[in-house]
Amino acid sequence: MKDLQELKQEVADKRNALLTINEELTTLKNNVRESRELLEKSDYKRHKNIEYLAVGLELPYSWEEIHEESQKLRDMINEDESKIPPLTEHYNSLKDELKAAISAYRSALDSLNNEDKVEITEEPQDESEVWEFERTNN
Repeated sequence: MKDLQELKQEVADKRNALLTINEELTTLKNNVRESRELLEKSDYKRHKNIEYLAVGLELPYSWEEIHEESQKLRDMINEDESKIPPLTEHYNSLKDELKAAISAYRSALDSLNNEDKVEITEEPQDESEVWEFERTNN
């Protein structure tokens, strides 16, 4: 059985791991949001090309460059989004492990606190007798 210090360290380690995963998830979600915003902001190039094409003017932007830029952003979005579900699953699993570790730590604390409790084994019949106690290890 783990001692109190080991249980306390386990709780601290799991909390730190959760914080790290949470930071990773936040970074990934922010990256996805920013990439989507950049993709939307580049739409004006497509619209302008279509407008110029419709009236027979020379295109202001290269379709190849527009496509390459957009595809790079889509690839980044797809890569970051694919990392989110496994990290979220790991986060939830670790959260359950942390709850169990906290529960084990609290149980260990309670058992330490209960070692000092005493139980009355026999009450005196009158005031001249002495109370008898017995230590319990609950």
